[in-house]
Amino acid sequence: MSEHSALQKINAKHTIPVFCQKWWLDIIAPNYDFVFAEKGDEITGLWAYQTETKMGVKLMRTPLLTPYLGPVVFYPGDLKPAAADNFQHEVVGALYKKLPPVEVMNLNIAPEIVQVGLFKNNGLNCTARQTFYIDLNQGEETIFADFKESTRRNIKQGEKSISVLRDDSLLPLLFNFYEHTLTGKKGKSVHFDYNLMQRLYSACTENNAGCVWVAKSGDDVLAMIWQVWDKEKSYYLMGAKNNLQNENNAMPCLLWHAIKHAKTLGCTTFDFEGSMDPGVERFFRTFGATRKMYLQLTKNTSKVWKLKELLRG
Repeated sequence: MSEHSALQKINAKHTIPVFCQKWWLDIIAPNYDFVFAEKGDEITGLWAYQTETKMGVKLMRTPLLTPYLGPVVFYPGDLKPAAADNFQHEVVGALYKKLPPVEVMNLNIAPEIVQVGLFKNNGLNCTARQTFYIDLNQGEETIFADFKESTRRNIKQGEKSISVLRDDSLLPLLFNFYEHTLTGKKGKSVHFDYNLMQRLYSACTENNAGCVWVAKSGDDVLAMIWQVWDKEKSYYLMGAKNNLQNENNAMPCLLWHAIKHAKTLGCTTFDFEGSMDPGVERFFRTFGATRKMYLQLTKNTSKVWKLKELLRG
């Protein structure tokens, strides 16, 4: 079965995550490919991946601006809950066998994939990382009631003076805010340029899968976030505050707006696309979200790459 036919068949029955969509990968991972798992006439899983060759070493890594990339399992509608883990193990194992061999791997995979034993038995290291989910099947009042009292207060106060609107023209400002946050406050560097960000954002808007929300007070931009989504999940992909504005209510207002927007889209989960940064984690916890662990899969069998990492410190 051709890739095109397989993807068409999957789309007819299931949801392909936004980060595995061809239009996303065309921008962010030009050397991408897919492998598929099948059982009879049914496609039971896919694994989108990107390979690169650096310094003569073949690598498979999570692309920039992409929280997760790895196996996706499509469960039969009549599968008993008790059989779900065995089904996932079988499908993920079949997909992994079809991946091309690489010397270096560094992949973040979605929280729903939990086959630690399988990955370790195939020589991979598994590191737990975290994100936070909000169940959008609940009503707005229930979701809001689960927020920490101070977060609810910030949102209520903010809504008196802050307006939240969509404004695609301010995307360069979001990049500037984000760059300043990383380089100025956290001493880190941005690993992508504005051109890549702009091309990916344009693809999101063309496919009705993302937008930028802006919090303003009068003419002053206080903070911005980039939200993306597919049919099932919505993600907080990126956000930053204006360092020239001392305003603590803008970001809670933006995220509450994004959560409500995700509900109107019919999404069932809002993923904060979590962080290991203690300050960011503490902020996300105030939204009453459920902590979810996901796996980072790594391996390095290349002497050249081991030396590179050693020299980099």
